[in-house]
Amino acid sequence: MPSEVFARGLAVDLCEQFVLSASLDVPDGWVTRRLGNWSLAHHPTLPVIRVDDPAIGDPGDIPVGWLLGYPITSDGRFLGDGATVTLPGDPVDLADDLGGRFLLIITREDCPAIYPDAVGSYSSVYCPSLRIAASTPALIPYESTTTDRHELIKLLGIPRGGSTFPFGMTARHGVERLLPNHHLDLRTWTMVRHGPRRRYERGELSAEETANRIATIVRRQIGAVMDHIPCYLPLTAGNDSRMLLACARDRCRELSLYTVDMADLNSANDVDTAAAIARRFGLNHQRVPMMRANTAHIDRWLHRTGCSVGERRGLEATTTYQTLDPSRARLNGQIGDFARNVYRLPTDDESTRLTVERLVLQRASHHDVDWRASILPGRARFGLSAEVLGYGARWMDGVAELDALRVLDLVYLERVVAAWAGVWVYAEYFGPGFTIFPMCHSEVTALIMGLPDDVRRKETFNRLVIAQEWPELLDIPVNTPTTQTRLRNKRREVVRRLRHATDGSRT
Repeated sequence: MPSEVFARGLAVDLCEQFVLSASLDVPDGWVTRRLGNWSLAHHPTLPVIRVDDPAIGDPGDIPVGWLLGYPITSDGRFLGDGATVTLPGDPVDLADDLGGRFLLIITREDCPAIYPDAVGSYSSVYCPSLRIAASTPALIPYESTTTDRHELIKLLGIPRGGSTFPFGMTARHGVERLLPNHHLDLRTWTMVRHGPRRRYERGELSAEETANRIATIVRRQIGAVMDHIPCYLPLTAGNDSRMLLACARDRCRELSLYTVDMADLNSANDVDTAAAIARRFGLNHQRVPMMRANTAHIDRWLHRTGCSVGERRGLEATTTYQTLDPSRARLNGQIGDFARNVYRLPTDDESTRLTVERLVLQRASHHDVDWRASILPGRARFGLSAEVLGYGARWMDGVAELDALRVLDLVYLERVVAAWAGVWVYAEYFGPGFTIFPMCHSEVTALIMGLPDDVRRKETFNRLVIAQEWPELLDIPVNTPTTQTRLRNKRREVVRRLRHATDGSRT
């Protein structure tokens, strides 16, 4: 349970994390800043950018907020610690214009609020009863209204299952997650939907034009990060990391590619495919052998994530990741699978009737399990509480005017990315390197949601981007283990089982 993990992890270094409130108990060694009635405390590793508002004073006067994390401007500038940005008027306009991984906090008396990035990749939660916002539930004090959600945690199998807490829920009662396309009104401590505001009608642009526009944004954001810090790109046999590599073609030899070998068929295929790509194009690539995660590292992983996410592979590889160069940032392909039919069934169309039960029970897989078969087991159907269904119903009320396909897209962005990818990144900071998603931009998500329906159904968009940017990358099969890879993995599995049996006979 979270309370047990937090008790064991009091000394854990909560890199990149923050707390916002009117009054704070600041962890040792954290930086404190104050604007008006608001106090921000943050770990020294968290970059903080000043937000000015020319409408209420000259530049250099008191700022009106902070921008946390790793934002990238529309002209390709990476905003580092200590930089300044100007509020264009509506804070949503600033949040929509920026890419990267960030959180915008506005402290102006007339509209204090917190705005996440386009996919919520900089996790934040809030507790209305205590009037505290923070990066994870680990930083929210325990009281009678903020206890652990014991039954739901067990039901979802978190942290080792692949589930996420649905529609703004967290591992704690009374602690909510701030979702993308929403902001947190700090006057009422309620989450308000304001988007998505960018919108393309399906088929308004051709798939080729959409691919070109998205590649331009991704290329710009990769370049901005690489201008700021050396970068890793974890390369697999799949579409998403290869699409990033294609967009980074002009600077690919500056990248360090790596693949973690987790001793299963998927990883073996990832390693072989990535190595083949590196050999073919003369790129720098390393195979990273799997190391068994030790107890201290697992506790740190759980504490940094606030026990808020199911991510078995990340948890098991937490010791392995610490062998990488901590001075490099990591470009992650997450969001690339948004262009595939995540959460859509083959029979779904714009008029499909969606129910709260379907959206709560259905989940998407992030790795090797076909999500279409990934429905929570029968016991979960009877274990759904009125609280869980209430969260789902409130979420659906906010998207009532949208057609079913757009609603299912938002389920992915707001239930999976924000509640999954936006959380585990805290655990995998080893600094000064950080993780960032080059596809995180409101224009990218809007363009994908406007793709022609046949492209979404055929799930060919990622390869279309690769074909435009670096077509030779498609000469090497995607997600297709060779016979040699399968045989080698079988031999390795036999050896592993024999060792396990021998170890068991000695006990």
